[in-house]
Amino acid sequence: MAAPFLGRTLCVALAVISLLFSHALAHSLQRFYTCPSLLDYFKTNALERVGPYGLGSSRNYGFGGFGAFPCYNGGFGGVASAIIGGKGGRGGDGGAGAVFGAAGQGGNGFTESATLAQAPSEPQVAGVDFSETNVQVAGVDEPDIVKTDGTNVYVVRGKKLFVLQSSSNGHSTRVLGQLTLPQHASEMLIEGDHLLVIARGYGKLGEDSVHVDNGFTGFGSLISRSSFFPIPRPQSTPLTIVYQIQVTNGSPRLLATLRMEGTYKSSREVGGVARIIMYFNPNSGFPWKYPSCSVSYGQAIEHNKKIIRDTKAEDWVPRFDLKTAGSDKFSTGLVSQCGNTYSPVVFSGFGLLTVATVSLSGSIKPSGGVSITSQAEDVYSTASSLYVTTTEYRWDFFGLESDFRSGSNFKSSIHKFALSNGGASYVASGEVSGSVLNQFSMHDFNGYFFIATTDGATWWTGRNPSSSKVTAFRAVKKSKSLVKTGEVGNLGLGERIFAVRYVKNTAYVVTFRRIDPLYIIDLSNPWHLRATGELKIPGYSAYLHPISSGRILGVGQDATPEGRTTGAKVSLFDVSDVKKPKELSSWTLPRSTSTAEWDHRAFLFWEPESVAVLPISTYYSASDRFVGSILLDITDTEIKERGRIMHQNKSEYRSRIERNLVLGGTKLWSLSYERMQLNDIRDLRKLSSVDLPRY
Repeated sequence: MAAPFLGRTLCVALAVISLLFSHALAHSLQRFYTCPSLLDYFKTNALERVGPYGLGSSRNYGFGGFGAFPCYNGGFGGVASAIIGGKGGRGGDGGAGAVFGAAGQGGNGFTESATLAQAPSEPQVAGVDFSETNVQVAGVDEPDIVKTDGTNVYVVRGKKLFVLQSSSNGHSTRVLGQLTLPQHASEMLIEGDHLLVIARGYGKLGEDSVHVDNGFTGFGSLISRSSFFPIPRPQSTPLTIVYQIQVTNGSPRLLATLRMEGTYKSSREVGGVARIIMYFNPNSGFPWKYPSCSVSYGQAIEHNKKIIRDTKAEDWVPRFDLKTAGSDKFSTGLVSQCGNTYSPVVFSGFGLLTVATVSLSGSIKPSGGVSITSQAEDVYSTASSLYVTTTEYRWDFFGLESDFRSGSNFKSSIHKFALSNGGASYVASGEVSGSVLNQFSMHDFNGYFFIATTDGATWWTGRNPSSSKVTAFRAVKKSKSLVKTGEVGNLGLGERIFAVRYVKNTAYVVTFRRIDPLYIIDLSNPWHLRATGELKIPGYSAYLHPISSGRILGVGQDATPEGRTTGAKVSLFDVSDVKKPKELSSWTLPRSTSTAEWDHRAFLFWEPESVAVLPISTYYSASDRFVGSILLDITDTEIKERGRIMHQNKSEYRSRIERNLVLGGTKLWSLSYERMQLNDIRDLRKLSSVDLPRY
């Protein structure tokens, strides 16, 4: 009997080892050490998949595939472009603004304002004299629309960069200088007197003009997305545009402009080095030919195949161009080299997740870039590691039964990169079932990676009620895989994750459907994660903020027992006893919301005053409307409202406060659509304000 038993045991062990090996192999990536190997991979896969509409189905261009379509001769594009003010031709080709050219004074695309003399001041200390951007990981800065070094305040609004400073007594503010940018700025990073202002656009490298990316890409693109006309998109590509700016005595000056192929996703900065994460799709830049009255499907396919055969390796990876101030010449290159590009063994698409490394104060020529064939969604970073995740939806519209549909409707890929001053390097990849909420779902601690996800069916199917879990991974260098070590699941059955926060070896997870369970997860043993405590209260927290040992603030919504939200809620949780978390106090405002629920950068906790500041907007009758910021005093056991501030404006939209920050220890600066206002943080007296026109 012993021999058969040992045999069965050995078979089971071998099967488990084989399963783990194949699982790791499936998520590891192959490296293209040479450009010929990269080119062969992309060409081979592209030739197998190319069609009359390039490397996308006809549905991507608005044609439903019924076999007939109205003739198109480019007229709509000419009309649309004429209306927008650009060139005629294909829909969406009309340009709007110059990156390097004559969009301002001096022919450099920028307008510089006169500046006022800046008086010398004593060095200011972050956290004591002034606040910084509310970030996830201490020491890892995140981009935002407003930054301060303790002396100056920098604001990007639309096409403007403003430099502001308060008076010597801190009771008033003024605009020291400004730049008019050719593009709508998205956000910025700061290091000393250097800024990186990041914008999005469309265009071709080596050309001065690009299309503005402000949420509307022209009538041509609207027509091309209609369900009747298979009109081609312009042969341009999304661009990530980086302006390097130096500020001297309050006067901002352009140093260089960097444009990289790819859609900007996010960025992080540590020690004056920025990591810029983008998604590059080579399909958007190829000169495809599409079926029309004069071009048959077969002719379009043959033309498109020839395009692929004629491609070079650099056509499949993101490129950049760089122009320094005062120069008419571009320097060009690859954001990531062929030998630093990776792809799964199983084909997974042509798009590349790219991490570029750029210095804030030195040359902004990207260095040490790395690319992998993957989408890019949520970004999490420590000082030494960067993680990018993407969630893939598993379609089950028709209720078809299969093995994967009996589990989660989502799976999420995870990619880890190591960071150094010289660049980023690929480390490992893994996969977990379920969807990722946001960057706060991730945590790197003591050599392990933790991620919180929600499994379950979609709302239109009654199968497999959702539940959430926290999973631990360890990076294995040899196989370049993130290998699962432990997991705790069945959190919030029938609910989904609304907030996550990690503090060292503890995770706090909020799920919600009708009530708000707050779970405490012990991560001290990554091979055996366990839920130690749970608190159920009405409503939910969408953002969690640790304020002291054993205390966490939650910002979210109050709700009825049936789960209907009723207004903004801030809760003070006692988590000192991991088995019995408690809600000590709460503040609510009926029929209201706060942007801090979905954008953590809108939340300010000023520790010297022990006060929380967050934007609030109510949505009830006009007579009782409030649009502004709430200040809440936080003690060890209680939350009390200190007061409210507002920006007086005829337009409610323009009165909405987006950010709050502190300078000089007691001066609260608040930023709305086109205004910066100063209040005393203690008695909330309005001290001054200055208008900031966006154009």
